[in-house]
Amino acid sequence: MLVAAVAVGALVAPPAAAHGGLLDDLRRLRDRQLTPVDLQVPGDSRATRVTESGLVVGVTRLDGESRAFRWRDGRTEVLPTLGLGVDVVDVNRRGQVLGNANGSDGPHVVLWEPDGTLVDLTGPPWSPNSATRAVGLADDGLVVGMLDEPGGYHPVAWRDGVTIPLVPDRGLGDATAWGGVAAVNARGEVVGTETFPDGTVRGFVWRDGATTYLPAPEGGTFHPTTIDDAGRVYGTVRTRVGGDRPVVWEAGTTRSVPRLIIADVNRHGVAVGWRGELEERRGARVDPRGTLTELRGLGGRSRAQAVNDLGLVVGAAGEPDGGERAVAWVLDAPVPLGENLPGLRPGDVPLRSAAVDVNRAGLAVGEIVVGTGPTPTYDYVTRAVAWQLLPRP
Repeated sequence: MLVAAVAVGALVAPPAAAHGGLLDDLRRLRDRQLTPVDLQVPGDSRATRVTESGLVVGVTRLDGESRAFRWRDGRTEVLPTLGLGVDVVDVNRRGQVLGNANGSDGPHVVLWEPDGTLVDLTGPPWSPNSATRAVGLADDGLVVGMLDEPGGYHPVAWRDGVTIPLVPDRGLGDATAWGGVAAVNARGEVVGTETFPDGTVRGFVWRDGATTYLPAPEGGTFHPTTIDDAGRVYGTVRTRVGGDRPVVWEAGTTRSVPRLIIADVNRHGVAVGWRGELEERRGARVDPRGTLTELRGLGGRSRAQAVNDLGLVVGAAGEPDGGERAVAWVLDAPVPLGENLPGLRPGDVPLRSAAVDVNRAGLAVGEIVVGTGPTPTYDYVTRAVAWQLLPRP
C-alpha cells in the first residue's frame, strides 16, 4: 500500500527515486516495442483479470462451450466445468475465481477454489434458491449477487454456506422490497439499490452486516455504480428537475464529479473509463480532486479499462482506419502495446487488441485477435495475452 503520493502527469505514485526509477522505466516504455506473452490457452481465449500476485484468469471457447482458465508463471489450467457455458466475473487475493454459468436448468453461480475445486453456489448447502447472477468477490471469499425470488431480484451475499440478505426483511411477503447489487470491493463492502413496493428507490452500502442508505436530495435517488477499496462510492444522483448528476460519496458527504463511465478505480481514488458513445467514445481519467483528463487515442476513439495503484492506465485506442489497439497511457500519451505474438505464421495478421487489466507490478492482460489464412477472407483466432510493462523487480 502506498503511504504518500504525488501526481506526475498520468501517474499517481511515489517519487521516481523511491520506486526504482519508475518514471524512467515508463519513459523507456514509449521507446520500445513490447513482445506479448501468449498464455497458451487452448481455444479462442481472452484474459479478463490479473491479481497483484500475477494470477491471470479469463475465458476460452472449447468445443463450442465457454470455459474458465487461470495462468501463473507460464502454467495454464482450464478449470473444471458443470457442463455449462461460463463467464468469469472476478478473482480475489486468495486465488478464488467467481463465475456465472448458464445451463438448460437455469443460471448458476460457480466458485473455483485455489486448488481448482468447483463449488456450485446455486445448490445445497449454499442456498435453496436459484442464484440469478454473481456480481463480485471480496478478498475474504464473500460472494455478492442477486437471487430470483418472489417479489423480484434480491441482493444477497454468500459466505461459508450461508446466504446473507443485504437489505432488511420487512415482513411484506411477496411485496417485500427488492433490488440489485452494483459492486463489492476487496474489503467486502457492497453497494446496490433497494426498490420498495411504492416504487421508491434507495441506494445502499452494506458493511459487516449493517445496511446504510445513501443520502439523496428531496425527491431524488442515489444510484451507486461502484465502490473502491477505500470505501468511496461512485454513482449518480437522479432528480426529476435536475436530471442525472455524477457524484462520489465519501465519509458521509457527497460531491459532484465529471461525467464518466467508470471501468476501474485505484486505491487513491483515481477513476478511469470513457465518455461518449461508440465512435465518439474517449478515454478519460478523473483524479481525487475531480479533475478530468482526456486520454487520447491513436487517431480515433479510446477507452481506458484499468488503472493500477501507481496510476498506470491501460485500455484500447482506435486508429484512423477503424482498428483498435491495446495501449498504455504514459504521461498521458497512448503507447501501443506489442502485437507480434511469438509463433505467428507467414500470412497471420494481428487485426486488433485490447488490454483490460493491470497490476501494480505492471503486468497487463487482454487479448489479440489474429487473422489467419488467405486474405481477404480471414479465419479469426483470439489469443489471451499478457504484457510486462515495467521491469520485474
